[in-house]
Amino acid sequence: MTDGAANAFLKTLEEPPGPTVFILETSRPRSLKATIRSRCTRLRIQNLHSGPGAEPSRMEDPVADARRALIGDYARLLDGEIGPLDLEKHRATSTLAEMAHDWSFWLATAAKSRLGWPAPLNVPEPLRIRLERLSLATLLPLYTQARETERLARTSANDKLAREALLVSIFHGGGHDGRERQVT
Repeated sequence: MTDGAANAFLKTLEEPPGPTVFILETSRPRSLKATIRSRCTRLRIQNLHSGPGAEPSRMEDPVADARRALIGDYARLLDGEIGPLDLEKHRATSTLAEMAHDWSFWLATAAKSRLGWPAPLNVPEPLRIRLERLSLATLLPLYTQARETERLARTSANDKLAREALLVSIFHGGGHDGRERQVT
């Protein structure tokens, strides 16, 4: 990639048009500018083996499996079984923006439920049970933090710092021992 192309691409990464996902494929990531690499999430894809494939009905859904594992980790975080930094170490899926979006949805759903409004039922059961323990005064600041984290993630924030801030906020705001804590 020429310097001009790299600079133009970097500008597009820093100010993406709306909710955009770029897929940048390279076999030589070190040939990219460090500023471009720092804004990318690395995903290694193994070469496919030749031969007949499996029946589609027997295929595993690694995204769904990873999402279920992540939801279980979130539930353990809310119960205080693990800390926010432990969760960060084991987090293998979900970009920061997706994680923050999921949390904002779950927190908004819990807040709507507290207000007696109809709320979607597709909040994972382990999280729904724990979120029901939180008061509206606790849920709203957590929701605001999740939305702000999502906004920052979509505008090239430092992903690791923003993710840790959101998880620490949820961990300390929601209580880690199953009881509610007041947010001051």
